[in-house]
Amino acid sequence: MKNSAVKAPTGWDPGVIIMICCDNLRLFSAKQRKDSTISAVRTGLRSLQFGSFVNSHRQGTIVDSLGNPVVHMKAKGFLFIEDGVAKSRTVILDGFSNLDKHGGITKITTPYYEKITPTGPNTAAGLSTYQLVCADGTVLTGHTNYPYVFNDGPTLSAETTLEVHIAESNSQAFLNNGESPKLKVSIREV
Repeated sequence: MKNSAVKAPTGWDPGVIIMICCDNLRLFSAKQRKDSTISAVRTGLRSLQFGSFVNSHRQGTIVDSLGNPVVHMKAKGFLFIEDGVAKSRTVILDGFSNLDKHGGITKITTPYYEKITPTGPNTAAGLSTYQLVCADGTVLTGHTNYPYVFNDGPTLSAETTLEVHIAESNSQAFLNNGESPKLKVSIREV
């Protein structure tokens, strides 16, 4: 998956998009195992909206070594499949980011994982945990809780885990030079 965000507010770090905002794209774009758990869900998404008005808000928090919040975000996301192309939209409902006080993200540690557990008909809950390093050397840890709503699509048949093995952003160029956010992510079902 390659992604280029259209815009981001001043002081925001585009690396947060990978860790908190694009869970729905991770599920849709992950390289599948031969005995894939996510295959039926993805096949059923042809033109469906992935996420809906009943979709609970996802929440992500990134903390320092003392447990102090550096980033906290509540957001709602939608994935639309149009002519075989996945288009994602995230609406930030509430939150803050102080990553710029640490010089922004220099590295998102990979691999990191998201465990997705079926919770009922057409729904699942994802939990991802991750670590990142900032320009000032600060190491931060975080997690994102992501509720999946598959609308009329099939339900996951079993718990599955996604591995994010490439997670790169141009955070430094974005913060220091005003470049547009650019992201590169590669995911596989494990």
